[in-house]
Amino acid sequence: MELPARPDLPAGYPADCEADVVLSDGGTAHVRPIRPDDGERLVALHGRLSRESIYYRFFSPHPRLSEKEVRHFTTTDFVNRLALVLMLGDEMIAVARYDRDLENLDEAEAAFVVDDAHQRRGIATLLLEHLASAARRRGIIRFTAITLPDNRAMGIVFRHAGFASKAGFADGVLAFTLQLDLSDEALEKIAAREQQAERRSIEPVLHPASIAVIGASSGAQSLGGAVVRNLLAHNFGGSLTPVTRTSAEVAGIATVATIDDVPGDVDLAVIAVPAGAVLEVVRACGARHVRAVVVIAEGLSPADQREAARLARGSGMRLVGPASLGVLTVGMEHSMHATFASTAPVPGRVALVAQSGPLAGALIERATRLGIGFSSIVSLGERADVSANDLLQYWADDPATGVVMMFGESFGNPRKFARIVRRIAHRVPIVTMSSPDSMLGQHAGDEDVYRQLGVIRVGSVEELLDVARLLERQPVPHDKSLAVISNATSPSLLAAREARRLGLQVVHVADLGFAAEADAYSAAVAAATDAAMVLVIYAPPLGGDAAAIAAAVQAAGSSKTMAGVFVGVHATVSSIPTFLFPESAVGALAQVAGYGVWRAREHTLAAHPDIDSGRARSLVLGLLETQEAPDGRTVPDHVELSWSQAASLLDALGVPVAVGEVVTSMDGAAAAANRLGFPVALKALGARLRGRSEAGGVALDLQTEGDLRSSYARIQMSMGKAFDIALVQKMADAGVEAVITVEPDPVFGRVVGVGLGGILADYIGRRSKRALPLSAADAVELVHESTLGAVLRERGLDTDAVVDAVMRIAAGIDALPEIRLLRCNPVLVSNAGAAVLGVRCEIELASEPTLPSRRL
Repeated sequence: MELPARPDLPAGYPADCEADVVLSDGGTAHVRPIRPDDGERLVALHGRLSRESIYYRFFSPHPRLSEKEVRHFTTTDFVNRLALVLMLGDEMIAVARYDRDLENLDEAEAAFVVDDAHQRRGIATLLLEHLASAARRRGIIRFTAITLPDNRAMGIVFRHAGFASKAGFADGVLAFTLQLDLSDEALEKIAAREQQAERRSIEPVLHPASIAVIGASSGAQSLGGAVVRNLLAHNFGGSLTPVTRTSAEVAGIATVATIDDVPGDVDLAVIAVPAGAVLEVVRACGARHVRAVVVIAEGLSPADQREAARLARGSGMRLVGPASLGVLTVGMEHSMHATFASTAPVPGRVALVAQSGPLAGALIERATRLGIGFSSIVSLGERADVSANDLLQYWADDPATGVVMMFGESFGNPRKFARIVRRIAHRVPIVTMSSPDSMLGQHAGDEDVYRQLGVIRVGSVEELLDVARLLERQPVPHDKSLAVISNATSPSLLAAREARRLGLQVVHVADLGFAAEADAYSAAVAAATDAAMVLVIYAPPLGGDAAAIAAAVQAAGSSKTMAGVFVGVHATVSSIPTFLFPESAVGALAQVAGYGVWRAREHTLAAHPDIDSGRARSLVLGLLETQEAPDGRTVPDHVELSWSQAASLLDALGVPVAVGEVVTSMDGAAAAANRLGFPVALKALGARLRGRSEAGGVALDLQTEGDLRSSYARIQMSMGKAFDIALVQKMADAGVEAVITVEPDPVFGRVVGVGLGGILADYIGRRSKRALPLSAADAVELVHESTLGAVLRERGLDTDAVVDAVMRIAAGIDALPEIRLLRCNPVLVSNAGAAVLGVRCEIELASEPTLPSRRL
């Protein structure tokens, strides 16, 4: 558990329980543990409660809290007693707490109270999720809660939160029992609540009914003035108010001096003031209860960006930017062009999110030339608050959006990104690209992880646009079969060769002759019954009619994915996207086909009912508790498990570990070897060594006690104190050495890797990677695509044992966010199966919670 970063926080304060969150109506607030200095805030909250709410909480009239009660409620030990509060600015609007049963440490009693003015915003459910997550990490597996029978709202919270629950009457009250272990169905419900809440938080950004542009003036160089003029020019149908002290009107609209002077509610404020004034304006917008802000200003320091986000979230707002080009929603009748860009996108089904404002402008201009239509566009800028994750949650069920196009340096919370896109990509294709020097660009080699998540990753802006316009206009193919139909031989040969290189199955090639007309093309497309995709190549002869060809082709193959190369025809032709060259068309088709194959696959997550998840969690929680420093001393952010602890963890997951004993002396090693039976291996454990074998820290195939003692003395002399602790292991049968890893990743959260093992594991062969959680198909692919899989097949060894170990590790570690790194090396794969011979494991002292819990 994280120790206080600030000296004014009480010892043991769990800062990992703090989070900015989004409520069910889209507003934001801050969750944190209660503190001793919260007494006045708690008294103020109690004073605002209705008599009914007080009665439901205390089961009796209780108009005021005594000083003793205030001290009791605001002072907890953060383990056996914990209270979480929901803050809106400096105002406490809800409290959730548990008190552990000290006679039954698995159980705690939970209680909740929500300010009457903020009820029906999903607050009790949200706090229950956070409280349950904190309790689980402290070894509590069950909540009990007592409520009055007529407190229907709290009964609904308990019944529909997602936890297995049961209720019964006793002594005139309703008693609930909630099991804090979550099923996949429950996690889906929690994720669905998160998605809907975050979607609502983005609604005022993309569909505001009222906009205030702060910093607008009538000057030609005013960015705010440009935003006002764009909103007017593109038929914004809501109320629009320029806010400035320098001009009486902007584009014919009367101005007001401050945000407080804007009449009515304000959904969105576009902030176009100098960087130095941004924080003051954001603070004023929060006080005015604006729902969302877009900050155009550049030049804010990282500290000011964080403060702007804190001010916005603490006031219930979302913030786009700083350094944002703005936001657009494009419609046939109404649109919102809240940017200072001059380009006017056309309506369509593509949503665009980009961090770079200038690049977003260039993409819009090029896309418009290619005939790509947009549903909405967001320039994130510095991404202080709103990220691509938030927008994906919005576009997940946006009926106007059929494709998401992403260009950025990062996506947001990595673990959340992997979880969100895996769900969304089943309905909405996601096409992404990043600059080569960005964090995402530096991870360009992780193509198998992008593919696992259903994300289409491209390498250039042109390819980004090519794939997006193909997906916008055409159905997603169900497989990789392709027919090439052409009236020119050379282009069709180029297309077929490129298709085979990219892994497509060319099932049909038709050369119709140079004079072929629309009916010939129509018949050829109809005859390609075994192809999911058709590439039409047409070199118009003198007087040829490309539009007629396109119309005939589209009618004949309306259920197929169609693309065209219309030589010399640059305009968009019908609904078929056209390309200048065959290679570009085939490249786009190959990307879309790969996505179609992914979407058609089974994506059931890997699960093993015989994993002892309770024992694994208890082991990790026990280690976390030993790392606390209640006197305020600093402890490291992670700790490495001993070999015995790591082996116990793997045993709880059902992963075979080679038999061995940890020893601290030569005599102890000899005794262990005699118990295990020769031959044995001797390994140094006292220091983490990258290459133990080269350092002389390993001795293998020791046949006698004399061999063992001689090797022990040699290693002790060469390694000194690094040999204070050693492992004696029964010598394993011959086989192939593998490595299975779970490692932190800045883009995807935690990834599982599989490859050849041993001392050169990091240098030889291809290690395949996948993001957690894994599906059963992911685990099979992970092993079979790696160099390890090829070696096992070549030697006639079964890969099933490795796949089983991978699935167990993936399922177990995914439920334990505290584990930041697990490295099983080597894992010996033989005819007897797969067994771990060496393992290193690290746990984080402050990690992400296991539940989504609507964290921003």
